[in-house]
Amino acid sequence: MVGSMVGNYSWVEPYLESPWVKVMGIFAPSFPAPDAAADVSGEAFHHFIAACAGGAAILAVTSVLAAVGVLLRSCCCSGRRLQLEAPSVKPLICMAFMTFTLTFAGMFVYLLVGHKGVSLTMDAVTHAVSDVTSAAEQGRMLSALGAGASVALNSSIPKCQGSARPFLQQFQRQLESYIECVDQYNSDMEGIPEQLRDLQTSLGEMSDREMYSLLAPLVLVLLCCLAIVLAVCATRSTRGSGRCSNCCIRSLGPLLFAPAILIVGAATSVEFGFSLASASFCKDVDTNALTYIQHFAGNTTYDISRYYISGVGTNPLLDQLHEANETALKLEKTVEKYGSTVATVCADAGPTVKNISETLEAAHAPLNQVDFLLSPANVYPLYKEAIHDDACSTIISGFAWLVIIQYVVGIVCLPTLTCMAEKFMDRWVAYQADRRNPAALGLMPSRIEASRWR
Repeated sequence: MVGSMVGNYSWVEPYLESPWVKVMGIFAPSFPAPDAAADVSGEAFHHFIAACAGGAAILAVTSVLAAVGVLLRSCCCSGRRLQLEAPSVKPLICMAFMTFTLTFAGMFVYLLVGHKGVSLTMDAVTHAVSDVTSAAEQGRMLSALGAGASVALNSSIPKCQGSARPFLQQFQRQLESYIECVDQYNSDMEGIPEQLRDLQTSLGEMSDREMYSLLAPLVLVLLCCLAIVLAVCATRSTRGSGRCSNCCIRSLGPLLFAPAILIVGAATSVEFGFSLASASFCKDVDTNALTYIQHFAGNTTYDISRYYISGVGTNPLLDQLHEANETALKLEKTVEKYGSTVATVCADAGPTVKNISETLEAAHAPLNQVDFLLSPANVYPLYKEAIHDDACSTIISGFAWLVIIQYVVGIVCLPTLTCMAEKFMDRWVAYQADRRNPAALGLMPSRIEASRWR
């Protein structure tokens, strides 16, 4: 997971997150209606994808135009003018400084907001994994307790005759009902902890790689700016002719600068399209989530999700546990009422009655623990933190900041800086040539003036 950034920046995080969530929500197209999930043709989704791609295409077109401009500037030579004064490098340095500043500021903001998003997600998933794993373990414990009592009870029934046997058979029926409820709970719970652990592992492996890989376009912009500044500063400090540096800058135009602009534009377009789709989904995230869970997942998963997200219906997992608890309470009352009679009539059933009582007493703690772990008061805050506070707030804000900074520095600042560097190098070459030309300096007549004296 991404390491914590040094310092406390919690005071600034609301200003970095809230504005862009609202802005992206304004520009985001309408998410397909709930009934679109059942549409086999997927026409509604095709329109939605086209709408998101339209916004991304605008950014892509501007990046192509910027790259073409850099190519034309690199390949075309303008008319040469007399240059008697050394061109100033200050505008170029100021532009480069602004580009560097914006790039580093964008990286900082993205990592700050992104780290919060990753941390919230990982904390929520880790908490969920722990709770679900514990709930599954408690279910297996309840099953083991019931199985042990059942074995003891089944071995005692043949040993008891007369009035004790009907009571033991009643114990057996209620115990089997309890075991059936617990087994159904374990069956519904099967696979859920493993799925969450796989999700946790995937997020842990991807968080660092994905977060830092998205900074690659900004790093490319930094490399391009650094190459320009080094070439210009080296020429200016050595006061050379500038021809080699000028040729280098112009060669890097089609080889490095234009491809870099296209790469930044492509990355920005994809991220912008993803942000629009996410913002659209998050306009009514609860309804959209339940709609597509119902379509793509099973009924049990949908019922559980609806119970936690909307508070509607019941939770099949808790239903089984509540039924098991009620059955255990009934059995406990039956044993309390008839247990002493059975032990008196059939001495061999005494240890069995004691075993059942101890089993029921030991089952209270696991049942109460599972009831708490799977309660809405414990589960819904995890959903709210991971979805509402993270995916639909922090992550969208992080992508929005990344899109804005990449567009400004990669499609506006970098082409501008490239053109300024080429213009400076052209003027520097002209200046170095003219200051060594006596005719240009007015120290001797030009060829035209000399011909008049002939």
